[in-house]
Amino acid sequence: MIIQNDIFVEILNIAFSAGKSILEVKKNKIDVNYKNDKSPITNADRQANDIIMKKLRVLTPEIEIISEENKNNPLISSDIFWMIDPLDGTKEFINGSDDFTVNIGLIKNKIPIFGLIYAPSKDITYYTKNNCSYILLNKNSEKKIETKKNKLKYEIALMSNSHNNKDTEDFINNNAIPSVKKVGSSLKFCLVASGEGDIYPRFGRTMEWDTAAGQAIVEAAGGKVELLNGNALTYGKKNFINPSFICKS
Repeated sequence: MIIQNDIFVEILNIAFSAGKSILEVKKNKIDVNYKNDKSPITNADRQANDIIMKKLRVLTPEIEIISEENKNNPLISSDIFWMIDPLDGTKEFINGSDDFTVNIGLIKNKIPIFGLIYAPSKDITYYTKNNCSYILLNKNSEKKIETKKNKLKYEIALMSNSHNNKDTEDFINNNAIPSVKKVGSSLKFCLVASGEGDIYPRFGRTMEWDTAAGQAIVEAAGGKVELLNGNALTYGKKNFINPSFICKS
């Protein structure tokens, strides 16, 4: 399924609207609360979620929407659904970093077939279009991106700013990866897709809205997102919980 250009443009504008609201909160006042799982949520998360949910329901009323910030996500009754994270990298956002993103992914038959990641503070957007991946700078300069050609040697590993553990460090050491770059949010997927990083190992729990858009972008750019056993990372799982995975060029 290829998203038609008029729909793509609307999705792009939805992400820009959500990003604008996030930046307004960042400029004024960030109100922080905590969910039952102890993860933070801010007024920026809620406002961006409201914008995306409202506009996507108008744009594609026939497609279900799963969002990190929905209190009650629906049971999936279709083979196609949106998977969104209105503000990925909330911890980074709270701490003043620019490594936070708006993530919009589309799932069909358990596979991400479209992804868009917008970094509002950087004014950089990554997305899939016509089975390829692109970067858009300052909303007006589009460039096709691809993963690194040398897929046998990993030189740069990407790690989270706030979710690292011994398994990740052991993986990097055991594979003799000489350089490590710490990046927040789904931007790690984007750097693999654009060839600025080689591999992003993630050990431990993530949620489907953390990975859907990024996986689509990486795979359209020539990379892979796989479980530790080599199987594909799929979507629509119970409780939307991901196992450990490896994202690579």
